[in-house]
Amino acid sequence: MSQGKYEYFKDQFTNLETELNITLDETHDFFLDYDDINPADSTLKIRSIMNKIAELKLTEDDLRTEIKNQQFDSAEEANNTNDNNININENERYKDVLKDKIYMYNHHTSYGIILFIGICSMAYLSQPVKIGN
Repeated sequence: MSQGKYEYFKDQFTNLETELNITLDETHDFFLDYDDINPADSTLKIRSIMNKIAELKLTEDDLRTEIKNQQFDSAEEANNTNDNNININENERYKDVLKDKIYMYNHHTSYGIILFIGICSMAYLSQPVKIGN
């Protein structure tokens, strides 16, 4: 993978992480003022938050698919090239580092999204129920 592609993916994942952090900050602010919001508005807000998280997850999945395709294409190019200047050990090390970074991003992002959805679900389920008038 060229340096330009690496920078592209790095920027895309940075943007994705920024969007997730903004969503989490907005959610935190929402729950700080939760007692002052009527139930109908809170339900709409929680649904919009859940939709935003789903959208971010789809974007993440698309980027991961694109990275896998790019890695496959790069591997094909390396296999088809008869250039003796390719250092196989350097390529393997680069692939291992990239795989480790992708794994850590997957772990942290997935954990954050699951935790966030759990918090939203608990907040939604803990809404008071009005009985009678």
